[in-house]
Amino acid sequence: MKKKLLLILGMVMVGLALITFTIKSTQAFEKKDGVIYLKAQSTWIRGPGHQEWADYFTETLNHICKGRLIIDKMFADGELMGAFEAIPACSKGKLDIVSGSGYYLTGTLPWVSLIIGTAASRIRNADAYLIWQWEGGGMDLYQQYVDTKYNMKVFPACTIPSEPLYSVKPVTKREDFKGLKIRTTGLSMDFYRALGASALTMPMSEVIPSLEKKVIDAAEFCVPYTDYPAHIHEIAPYALTGALHQPTCIGMEMWINGDTWKALPDDLKKNIEYAAKLTQYWFIYHIGYKNMVLWEKMNKEGLKVTKASPELQSWIDKIAEQLAKKYAAQDPWAKKIIDSQNSFIMRYKKFTDNFIWFR
Repeated sequence: MKKKLLLILGMVMVGLALITFTIKSTQAFEKKDGVIYLKAQSTWIRGPGHQEWADYFTETLNHICKGRLIIDKMFADGELMGAFEAIPACSKGKLDIVSGSGYYLTGTLPWVSLIIGTAASRIRNADAYLIWQWEGGGMDLYQQYVDTKYNMKVFPACTIPSEPLYSVKPVTKREDFKGLKIRTTGLSMDFYRALGASALTMPMSEVIPSLEKKVIDAAEFCVPYTDYPAHIHEIAPYALTGALHQPTCIGMEMWINGDTWKALPDDLKKNIEYAAKLTQYWFIYHIGYKNMVLWEKMNKEGLKVTKASPELQSWIDKIAEQLAKKYAAQDPWAKKIIDSQNSFIMRYKKFTDNFIWFR
């Protein structure tokens, strides 16, 4: 009987040890003296622009957590790992949090661009995008889609206006797209190929060298706040504006490892959401102002800007509409996303058509 009791006790002890090991192995973050430390990296190059948005989020989160949760440093692209590796690494627990873009997950989540923003997206201005994201079901849909492949929680952290297409030669009419080698991301590659261009993707850190070496003829980079410090207008001195590859988009998201997220207290989870929302708000007023100032500078320094003509824009919109119909017919997830956006935008337009503030 004594031997039997000892055997049972031994089995219980082994079981407890296994449970303890499991808990430790799934808790991604480090905890010291009651303080939670998150390991973080962005997919952005260090310097003005996207990395500043990531740093703003970090400072904001550290401030509102009052020492209970700390990100010591938001590492930049290449400082721990490459840009394309960071988000998948976060899903596996090698990082707790990443400031990055879902566009980099197009290989595994092919319809992510429809949620984040691409020509075929049904929502075409930043105000509507914000409302759809936070109140119209957009983020719930995004999270459901991410859950099909990755162990991560995702929050948008900025919403940007339509990006220019920078080029080494003028692009003003539909014929100019034929054979043009363009750097872009996600479904925007499909869009530019439909216009007759040759499209490829690469991290932002490789765009300027690729333009200089004539590997590409044109690129969507971002907004003047990031474009001016990169000196893209000196290498690609022509810009086409209008509702092109992404009339509006989520320019940056915060990705949190799923096990880290589950292990955090509810109030700290809320703090991460608040920090993402504050970063998105900061982008609207602070980066919005900087965009205006730096766009003026780029024009004064020789950037030649052409807004898409009504004929060119009409052709682009027609291609975008065709792509939306094709995607919806191809895959249930694509249809689900497009249906959600269509339903929302119909309600949005009924309301905003009556109010000058939205025009």
